[in-house]
This record gives sequence, C-alpha cells and structure tokens, in this order.
Amino acid sequence: MALSFFYLGVTGTTYAYTTDHYDASIRATGAGFANAAGRVGAIIGPLLVGILIQMKVPFGIIFIMFFVACFLAALNVLFLGKETRVKPNEQEEAIIKEAAQNFY
Repeated sequence: MALSFFYLGVTGTTYAYTTDHYDASIRATGAGFANAAGRVGAIIGPLLVGILIQMKVPFGIIFIMFFVACFLAALNVLFLGKETRVKPNEQEEAIIKEAAQNFY
C-alpha cells in the first residue's frame, strides 16, 4: 500500500511541480523532458520486474526495492526541492499584469 501511495504521489506531482522550475519560455520543453524521463522509467520498471521474477527474487523483495526508490525520490524533493508557491518570477508577473490590463 505504501508503494502505491508514493508512486501515485510522485506521478501526480510531476506535472505540477516540475513546470514551476522552468522559465515560461522553455516550460513546455522542460516539463516534457521530465515526463519523458518518467515514461522511460515506466518502460524499464516492468522489464526489471520480469527479470527479477525470472531470477526467483521474492515478490516482497521486489516491492521493497521499488518502495525504497520512490521513498528516496520523495526525500530528494523534500530536502533538495525548492518552494515554488512563494511568488511568480519576473516574466510571469509581466504576463499576469498584461493579461489583467487586457481583461478590463
């Protein structure tokens, strides 16, 4: 259950969290690259599980391996990630002001 919690949490936050780390001019490219890296992991994961099962590794050990990987990723974001909700950058502020002026 913890594996599912951490995996779904990482997957859901990838889309929202990673976009705030890029300037608006390259945001789509940066988010796309981050999501592509996740997709590569989604391909390698099942292949790795198949190899481990073929090697007669118990399912409990396999789940623990993936749990540890997801937990380390969560700790990485917790300790090394930057806060992104504080304020928009200068480029975003200019876009927001221009949109507000054009709205009225």
